[in-house]
Amino acid sequence: MNLLDLIMNDSNNQVVGQLAKRAGVPESEISNILAQAIPAVSRGMKAKMSDQNGLSSILDILKDKQPERYIEKPEVLATDNSVIDDGNSILGQIFGNKDTSREVASRVATKTGSSSGVVKMLLPIIASLAMGALSKKSNAGAAQAQASQSSGMMGMVKDFIDADDDGSIVDDLFTMAARRFF
Repeated sequence: MNLLDLIMNDSNNQVVGQLAKRAGVPESEISNILAQAIPAVSRGMKAKMSDQNGLSSILDILKDKQPERYIEKPEVLATDNSVIDDGNSILGQIFGNKDTSREVASRVATKTGSSSGVVKMLLPIIASLAMGALSKKSNAGAAQAQASQSSGMMGMVKDFIDADDDGSIVDDLFTMAARRFF
């Protein structure tokens, strides 16, 4: 299951409504923005996790910021400004600078026909949601690991990196390496 599926699943359909309320746009527009922005954020997270320092920084965010609360209590998305602060911190970690975040927002706005201002306002929240979904998935993996005495976090990371869902991360790691070095 990818991050978009984790965020948009039936039990969590409040996310779209809360984001629409915050941005003042229709829910259909939020769905389109999420469909474009989540994969971009996911690619940034995958690129960041391709080295040990990047993986460590992602794991630190999962531990320190506890972003799963945004998935578990989506009602805070409409009013709590800590979601934006956390999201800006996450974007800084995964993209490295504001220019890359702005470029992602611009591309999402162009693809969806949404206002660039709306997408720029929502991108930090979307980053918090993506990290929340990853955190929730890792917590579920950790619970399974305790029951089965296996490494839940590494299994979760493996599933996350396996972009084409073929059960193997080898081809995905080669693709990441090829993009980075060639």
